[in-house]
Amino acid sequence: MRGGVTTLTCLALLLHAYAWAGRGQRDSLRIQEPWLLEYQKLHASITRGDPSAARYAVWTCKAMVDGPRPSAEEEGFMGCTGYGNRLLGVTTTLLYAIVTGRALAIDWPGPRPLQEYFSSPGGLFDWTPPPHLLLASSVHLDDRVSRRNLRVTLLTRNLTEEHPEQVVYITCNEAFFVDLMRNPFYSSSLRSMGVRSPEQVMAALRYFLEPAGRLLEELNRLWSSFDGCITVGLQVRFGTSKTSPYAIMSREEAEMFFEVARAVGKEQQEKERQPQQPVEEMGEER
Repeated sequence: MRGGVTTLTCLALLLHAYAWAGRGQRDSLRIQEPWLLEYQKLHASITRGDPSAARYAVWTCKAMVDGPRPSAEEEGFMGCTGYGNRLLGVTTTLLYAIVTGRALAIDWPGPRPLQEYFSSPGGLFDWTPPPHLLLASSVHLDDRVSRRNLRVTLLTRNLTEEHPEQVVYITCNEAFFVDLMRNPFYSSSLRSMGVRSPEQVMAALRYFLEPAGRLLEELNRLWSSFDGCITVGLQVRFGTSKTSPYAIMSREEAEMFFEVARAVGKEQQEKERQPQQPVEEMGEER
């Protein structure tokens, strides 16, 4: 799941949550999936229980925010990446928390807290990292150190036994929860819980992250601009090998693309300005 697919998936989740809010059902969103109901109980018992015994799985990528950032070739990945990819990392951490019996926390990077943009509808989940985690025993699984090692760990290891630390920090920005679903130590239990597809896991995010604040304002503006029409969004990425390890458009190619797009748009506008020819109605022959 990369590129456009990732972006479209995450946008669909955001609009799904927004649709609930827009229909006046914001307060009536209730968890329907039995496996997620069980996790909600576990999550609440951890976050409201004894802090010294609380076990957490924390998504983070702050480790590289203040330090020097290597080139894309050295890093093998793009650090914190964009919002869509970050949500894939949060989803991976969520499933890790579910299979290992931990509470999920989100340590969002940047000067502004995540709470300015998202909230859990109805307060279903508290994903704010508590301060005491800074003093707890911890281990950090970071795909910027070795993407392959992290995937092998999630795919093959008994994570419950291998990570006895109170806090497991996870840094990844891809759909590695698919590896967790295939892990022989957890695949059977996940199926018995009713978790059978990656889409189910991604969809669970709507109970954790509902648009709020400035993001909700932007979605309101976007939603009103649709005006009942089918709208197609197009994302174009461009850059160099210093900004991305992936094969993407150069700036010159991007400019050519937009030049063609403007020409197509102009042609369409000219067609719309032309008067419509009346359609003659033909009567039935008798």
